[in-house]
Amino acid sequence: MFHDQISEQTVLGGCFLSDYCLHEALNKLTPDDFYYTEHQTLFRAIHSLQEQRIKITKDNLQAEVLNAVRSPKVDSTIDVLISLVNPSADFDFYVRTVADFSEKRKIVQLTNDFLQKVDKSPKSYDEYYEEYQKDSSKAIGRRCDGFENASDILSDFSDTGDFWETYKHRAKLIAEGKDPFNGYRTGYKRLDEIIGGFEYGTITTIGARSSAGKTTYVINLMMKLFRKYPDLKIGFFTLEMPNERIIEKLLCTMASVHFGKYSDANLNSIEKDQLEYSIEEFKRWDLRVFDKPGVKITEAKNTIRREVIVNNIDIFFIDYLTRIRPDSPAQSRHHEIDQLTKGLQDIALETRKPIIMLSQLNRQVYNRAGNIPNLADLKESGSIEEDSDTVLMLHRPAHFDVTKVDNTELHVVKNRLRGDLGIVPYEYHSGNLVELKRIQDLEPNENL
Repeated sequence: MFHDQISEQTVLGGCFLSDYCLHEALNKLTPDDFYYTEHQTLFRAIHSLQEQRIKITKDNLQAEVLNAVRSPKVDSTIDVLISLVNPSADFDFYVRTVADFSEKRKIVQLTNDFLQKVDKSPKSYDEYYEEYQKDSSKAIGRRCDGFENASDILSDFSDTGDFWETYKHRAKLIAEGKDPFNGYRTGYKRLDEIIGGFEYGTITTIGARSSAGKTTYVINLMMKLFRKYPDLKIGFFTLEMPNERIIEKLLCTMASVHFGKYSDANLNSIEKDQLEYSIEEFKRWDLRVFDKPGVKITEAKNTIRREVIVNNIDIFFIDYLTRIRPDSPAQSRHHEIDQLTKGLQDIALETRKPIIMLSQLNRQVYNRAGNIPNLADLKESGSIEEDSDTVLMLHRPAHFDVTKVDNTELHVVKNRLRGDLGIVPYEYHSGNLVELKRIQDLEPNENL
C-alpha cells in the first residue's frame, strides 16, 4: 500500500553519497516515513550516527545496527543501498516520493480509525470530523502548513542555512573551474549566455514553422548535451517520425554527413568512415526513444515519471507538443492545448527534470513585415507561452526571401528565470548547426 522500494533505497543510499543528501533526508524524513522495516532500522541508525558525528560508511552503519538488532536482511540491504548510489539521480525527487507515500498511508490509517470511532462512539459526527481534521493536519504537516514564512525559506535556502554561503559556494565552483548552473548547459555559448541552459523543473518551448528545422535543431542539442555530459540520460518522444529515422538523422549529424547522401546510398569512403566512428560514439550514449503514435497526456506523464524512477532519465525532449492528445475532448482546441501544457508543467515540477518541447507556429508570421516570429505565433493556444519558462523561435530568413543566405536564427522571446532576450545566429554544416562567432569570441589569428 503506497510505497516504492526503489525510492526508499535511493534515499538511504544517497546518505552515503554527500552531506547534502544526508542533510535533506534527515531534515525531511523520519524513520516512520519508510514502509519497509529494515529501511526504518537503517534510517534510525543513520540518524544516530549523524548525532554522534560519525561518518556514514558501511562498517559504521553495520556496527550501529548491531547495537539495536542483528538481521541478515538488514546487512544485505546495506549492500544493495551502496550498489544503488547514483550521483546523477535527482535526490530531492526521491525524498519527496518517500514523504508523499508516507502521508498517503497515514491518511488511510486515520480515515479507517475515524470510521471506526464514528461507528462505535456516541460523539457527534461534527466533533469527530473536527478531530479528524486536526489529526490529519499533524500527520501531513508537510502539505498542510499553507503559506511559508519568507525568512524560514531564506534560512533553508542552502545547506549552510545562509543565503550568501550559497553565493560563495557558486563562486568557489567557478574558481575551481566547475559549473554552478542548476541544470544542463546547452553547449551553445551564446545561447547559454542568454538563458543559462535547461534548468531543473522547467519547460522550454522551441517554436517554428513547418520545415524550419525544429527536429534538426533538437538533434543538435542532444548531440551537444551528450558530448558535454557523457553520463547524461535523455528521453526523447518522437511523435512525428519513427525512431529509426531519428537515429539515422542523429548519426549523420554527428558525422557531419548530409542526410540526403546517406538516404540515396551515395556516401564516399571518408563519409562512411565518419559514420562508423559516430556509431561507436553513439553506442556510449544513453538515449531512450518513445515513438508510440496517439499518446495521451496522462500516458506521457506516467511514462516520464516511470523513466525518472526506473531509468534515472535526466532530461526529456518532445517532438512535438500537439502530437500529444488530451485525455478527454475539450470544448475547443485551445482548451485541449491548455490540458497538455499544464500537464507537462506539472510533471516537470514534480520530477524536477527539464522538458524541451517543440511547437508549430501559425501562419501569421507570413503576414508580418520581416517575417520575424513572436509569442503570438504559437499555434492554437496562449497557454504554451504562459506555461513555458523559456520560449525559443527558429527563423530561416531564406524561407521568406530567396536572395538571403540560408542560415538560421534562434530568437529568445521569453526568458522567465533570467529575463534576457536576444538572437543567436547559426549556419549549417552538413546538418550541424554552428553558432556564428562574434569578434569578441574569436581566438588569436582566427577569422570569422
